[in-house]
Amino acid sequence: MPQILQTKTAVRDLHAIWDYIAIENHNPGSANELIDEFDNSYRLLAFNPGLGQSVEWLSANLRRFAVHKNYIIF
Repeated sequence: MPQILQTKTAVRDLHAIWDYIAIENHNPGSANELIDEFDNSYRLLAFNPGLGQSVEWLSANLRRFAVHKNYIIF
């Protein structure tokens, strides 16, 4: 099984996203659902690394993948 690694910055960003949606928007259920979408996307990409859009102009072999309309992962 492929290993999924998250940087400390990525984990901190996910916590900030959750906090914003759960606290500022008063919707912890939606915040949990979005974090689940991130987790599902990580697993999908781990098994299908060619998914997403190439962004070679940023860095060699870099791809981006839309998790949600407002969030992408690289």
